Amino acid sequence: FPEFYGNNWDAFWNSITGIAEMPKVLTLTNWDTFENTFEKESKIMKEIIADYNNQNAEKTIKTVGNNV
Repeated sequence: FPEFYGNNWDAFWNSITGIAEMPKVLTLTNWDTFENTFEKESKIMKEIIADYNNQNAEKTIKTVGNNV
């Protein structure tokens, strides 16, 4: 992400929807570890991922557990 990227969820949303060139499929691996380590943040990120996927027919963010 750009240097001016803020350290908040709004900035993350702005980056994935307009600043960063997203791939057709972005796979976030080791999601189980992330959820267990960052419970609050993972819930917020799941909501953002769901919103992103609902608004983008051509691109998807998906999560996979530790056994990839």
